[in-house]
Amino acid sequence: MQLVDAKDSLFLPYGEAISEEGRYFHSDAQGVLEVESGLRYTFGYLGYESRDLFIPHGSKSRMIIGLQMSTQMLDQAVVTGNRSGQRLLDAIAPLDVMPASFLTHRTTPDITQMMNRMPGVQMVDGQISIRGGAGYAFGAGSRVALLLNGIPMLQPDAGTISWNDLPLELLQRTEIVKNSSTVLYGSAALNGVVQMKTWPLVSDTSMSEVLLASRAIGAPSDRVKQWYDAPRISYWGHVTHTDLKGKFQWQGSLRWEDEKNHLKDFYQKRGRSSFFGKYKIDRTTEVGVQTLVNRSENNSFLYWKDAQSGANVGDSTSYILNKVFRWQIDPYFKKTYRDGRQHYLQGRIFQSENRASDERGNKVVQYLLQYQYSHPTFGGLGRWVSGGQAQAFQSSAALFGDRSFWSYNAAAFSQYEHDLFSQLTLMAGVRAEYNAQFPGIIEFNGEEIQADAEEWQPLFSAGLNYEPLRGFAVSMHWGQGYRFPTVAEKFIATALGPTVISPNPNLVSEIGESYNLSIKQMLSIGEWRTILRGDLFLMQYDNMIEFGLQNPFLGFQALNIGDTDIRGMEFSGLGEIQVRDLRADVLLSYTYIDPRYRNFNEDIQARSSIDENLLKYRVQHQGSFQLGLSWEGWQWSLSSLYNSNMEAIDALLELFVVPGLQEYRRENSTAFWRWDMSAGYAWPRWRIMFDVENITNVEYSLRPGLLEAPRNISCQLQYRW
Repeated sequence: MQLVDAKDSLFLPYGEAISEEGRYFHSDAQGVLEVESGLRYTFGYLGYESRDLFIPHGSKSRMIIGLQMSTQMLDQAVVTGNRSGQRLLDAIAPLDVMPASFLTHRTTPDITQMMNRMPGVQMVDGQISIRGGAGYAFGAGSRVALLLNGIPMLQPDAGTISWNDLPLELLQRTEIVKNSSTVLYGSAALNGVVQMKTWPLVSDTSMSEVLLASRAIGAPSDRVKQWYDAPRISYWGHVTHTDLKGKFQWQGSLRWEDEKNHLKDFYQKRGRSSFFGKYKIDRTTEVGVQTLVNRSENNSFLYWKDAQSGANVGDSTSYILNKVFRWQIDPYFKKTYRDGRQHYLQGRIFQSENRASDERGNKVVQYLLQYQYSHPTFGGLGRWVSGGQAQAFQSSAALFGDRSFWSYNAAAFSQYEHDLFSQLTLMAGVRAEYNAQFPGIIEFNGEEIQADAEEWQPLFSAGLNYEPLRGFAVSMHWGQGYRFPTVAEKFIATALGPTVISPNPNLVSEIGESYNLSIKQMLSIGEWRTILRGDLFLMQYDNMIEFGLQNPFLGFQALNIGDTDIRGMEFSGLGEIQVRDLRADVLLSYTYIDPRYRNFNEDIQARSSIDENLLKYRVQHQGSFQLGLSWEGWQWSLSSLYNSNMEAIDALLELFVVPGLQEYRRENSTAFWRWDMSAGYAWPRWRIMFDVENITNVEYSLRPGLLEAPRNISCQLQYRW
């Protein structure tokens, strides 16, 4: 047998065939492979549609198997939306996949910059907000769940994301669900899910890589704000190895970073190691483990000294020195049967210790176990996914009143999808979740109160996807969301410049509902394929939690600000083309949101910087563009990001906390349009890339009191073998 491109008959090296008995066969460098006759096989090759074919007895050994070119994103399975796998066009929940060029054409060590360019995604100080579902919360209480190969990655006591833990050097794929996914992924998924995967799609190969990179940050456009005489230089690098041969397969990496930027006295030094291994006991049974170890030290500040010459210099009261050591071990067991049934058991042991300055350190230990059972029904027309999760964690910190206590979470869920008439897919899901915190009696505002809290919450979701014409689909998704307050939100107590952040043990859970209507059209014109999507959405939250000013004596607290509605629309286009050696992908998007209080009153207005009924720390208009090209070794990309003005922030932050902020916001629109470009060349083993970020050197801010980097240039040298 020989695998070839069905259009031009070019052979496809190192493809694979899977027999009906589950045996694997691989083609050689000329696409030739030998299989047993009298069996049915699934032939596959990366970037091509798989093909099922029965090989009768006595077939010729040089039989030609032609495969049709697909695209690497538009037709391959996505799993985050339903935990079992489906085409992007068939996804009921609104779901995006990060284009490959976001990773291959960038030199940045910071994945948050790439996240910012995804449709409807806004990063504010390391926190993810999808379609305005979250504001600025001083780093606590994420409403977006982050998964790495299926394992939750939020730090449980604060609900924060440690982006340093993520092995960017091994990252292969990122999927983003932009609607409430609490039924499948729990309390933290009130605003959506980001799933990152490291395992490559190819098999039976091995590869090693060494990368060295550096970045130079130039002068700001307003030279008054420049405190440095020479460019600020950062360095980073990594070593990786992937071995996908045989029963034991693994990938690992070592990474180091020494970062300096345009902010005075800022530095970040970190080292990270990661290991992902799996062993196939037989063709149906697999065990594995992923481990991450991260050590870092960084010095940063919350807000500037002033809005002029001190805009890139920190206020003396807002500096924080963190020394962090984090590690985790995540074992798993997977059993897959020939009829498609699967048992999947995952665990996590995690520990983080942060020795921060000014008694802001903390320590947390987490134990997690989650189980999933999936079962195709009615000859593959139905897909049933059920499972459960249990976790316990202990947190202790001076920030939490020098207390150490345990918190618990348990949940069970079930979701069913069914295809009707090959055009209509229906979905329904249910979840029961339990959360508890047991700090006991604490002293608050001069009184002793019982702060223990525990509750059960039932949740439901439903949706459909209808494809009346090939390549055209309409989907509707409704999901209930729920988020139990984190330990940090309820018990944090620390200074914030001239004011404080106070605990709020009376904080209650927020619950909401998300509605999404999507119209999707996949177009194929010659070698060009694209998927266009338009969304109308509504997110409704009851007892929404945000940081705000309760009164001058208590300063900032995590508050239940009332009931809110966030409605809007989103348009996006994701296209790909591959003609011989030319490959291109393009992403274009625009998102509009209208975020409002349902019960707007004078008290809420008094805490906002504007009189209008508008949720704080949101941008109403957001647009992004990315074009990536690869041709005969050359790689080039151009990208841009537009954010409109952040109209509403905390009035106290403007008037009292951050020096000069009100005047700066009055004289400078915080709307910005930023452009980046990268270019490079790849030889068979070597690759060199140059990256220019913020080409026009625009001055902009993603959150009040902190300016982002001016124009900077990066270079990386990569060697693979």
